[in-house]
Amino acid sequence: VGPPAATSLPDGRVAYSALGADGQYYLVATGIISDPVAVGPLECLGGIATDNPAVAAGSSSVALFVRTADNRLWQRTLTSSGTGAWSLLPIGGASPNGPSAVVTADGVVHLVVRGTNGAVYHATRRGTTWSRWESLGGAIHGTPAVAVRPGGGIAIFARATNNGVYAKYGDTGSWTGWSRLPGETLSSPTVAWGYQTGRLDLFVSGTLGGLYQKAFVNGTWTGWIRLDTTLPASARIAAAARSGRLIVYTSSGGATSYKQYVGRWVGYLPAPYTCASCLPRARSAGTRG
Repeated sequence: VGPPAATSLPDGRVAYSALGADGQYYLVATGIISDPVAVGPLECLGGIATDNPAVAAGSSSVALFVRTADNRLWQRTLTSSGTGAWSLLPIGGASPNGPSAVVTADGVVHLVVRGTNGAVYHATRRGTTWSRWESLGGAIHGTPAVAVRPGGGIAIFARATNNGVYAKYGDTGSWTGWSRLPGETLSSPTVAWGYQTGRLDLFVSGTLGGLYQKAFVNGTWTGWIRLDTTLPASARIAAAARSGRLIVYTSSGGATSYKQYVGRWVGYLPAPYTCASCLPRARSAGTRG
């Protein structure tokens, strides 16, 4: 199983997605209010992709994005009337890493990627209409993380080439500069929103291992809190939140686990997403429905 992605869903659950060993996209909805989590059916949505996928949920649809081995970006939209089909991103673009995405309250899909030159790029989709790519500068490694920003717009977090964690805030055409947060990481950060109004929860793996959390509360960042010492420094992580609850998925060595906050942190526990019949024979090429 590949690196995970996660997001909050309008119905109070969270979505977990990852690429299977066959390169296809798998998606499942999970209730995180209870301990253990309440898991829905695992769904295979096809394709042959690489690295981490992206999943972003609005009030009426769920947007999926992947990167294929040729660095091209593909999209698929799920609605109540159907699961759509994979199609190349109509505005083009290429990335050497997996994408990241979020949907803001106005229904706009924000897609954020690392460009082939190492800078961060941002594009939006309103309905079915895409903007052009917008360069946000920077020099980063891995996949940037993106969240709905308290007060409007989005917040982007990335691991820079010096392993520092940097943040940028704003919306199309109106951005802050990149600001450095304390600490370093050797893997891509992840961010969750929805634990409480106006709060963001940022997670990284430490340079010597361990999972660390930093929260943006009432307009101020807390310090880093070490949640454990066992997470490998190279682990890939994804997080999501609902009111008073958090879940962090970790992927290392092909195994996916999760740590859950239910008034206290519990886990790691093996991610309960298994389906013996959900891994059909890998397709030979392409990202198809």
